[in-house]
Amino acid sequence: LLLLMIRRPPRSTLFPYTTLFRSLGSINYDIVTTCKRLPVQGETINGSEFFCNSGGKGANQAVAAQKAGAVTFLLGGVGNDDFGKVCLDTISNYGVNTKFVQKTGGNTGSAVIIINNNDNRIIINSGANSAFDKEKMLSVIKDNIKPNDIFAVQLEIPLSYVEEGLEIAKMCGATTILNPAPAVKLSDKILENTDIIVPNETEAMILTGTENYKKACEIINVNNIIVTLGAKGCYYNGKVYPAKNSTPLDTTAAGDTFIGVLAACLSKGKSIEESIEYCQCACSITIERKGAQISIPTAEEIEMRFKEEK
Repeated sequence: LLLLMIRRPPRSTLFPYTTLFRSLGSINYDIVTTCKRLPVQGETINGSEFFCNSGGKGANQAVAAQKAGAVTFLLGGVGNDDFGKVCLDTISNYGVNTKFVQKTGGNTGSAVIIINNNDNRIIINSGANSAFDKEKMLSVIKDNIKPNDIFAVQLEIPLSYVEEGLEIAKMCGATTILNPAPAVKLSDKILENTDIIVPNETEAMILTGTENYKKACEIINVNNIIVTLGAKGCYYNGKVYPAKNSTPLDTTAAGDTFIGVLAACLSKGKSIEESIEYCQCACSITIERKGAQISIPTAEEIEMRFKEEK
């Protein structure tokens, strides 16, 4: 679970300056292998590369926001195992504050990632992401979120945590961002307490039942809807924003990069439209690199790519 915070003097805009960026999400240890093709049922094939790294959508989004210039706090759970220690050490080394992370019994969340032809398939095991104390987590949110903060959440944690976390964040005056992944049907209360929702095409289809992402945006009951379209870019408010030039190597953490950089940009007073341009630049860098958090660019790298694209 992930809590990101940024705080600066508020400004009278739709998304004003904030002091803290808070993101509620998962912390996973990623086990990654690459292969020339995917195996069929019952088949064993040789992989071409293997590596491990700290991941999880919540943690990735926190790191992305921190690297993009946001002050971030992580709220979540890890197990009392070596994977948990590696994840916390890695996240802390990027500058994310982990003082609210709970240590539970059992295993840290994990993800098995298979990369094939610059695309990936991921299997998640929730572990500590669904085993930490919900009431303690909700108390941390209630006691720490301030008006004008940004609160981001995704679905690699139990839906009750998401629903109640969003409700408390809205009551505290935060701007809320929902990344509905992995996609499931969402309650009206979740949508009512979401200011910005960022699904990809598949997630938009699961949420609405239509394969047309433009029609999906008409159905989803959230004021601001950004649909990420992979190599085609993203769609917001009736406009397609083309993806930036890039040669993809590994698409892992591209969506998390988008969310984290979006929150960081909004925290600095940028509009959604301005923020999308920086998000696209950041994603174009992430997919050129292998891994999750290690592949996410810094603010300086994003700014350089932004200037090159102009």
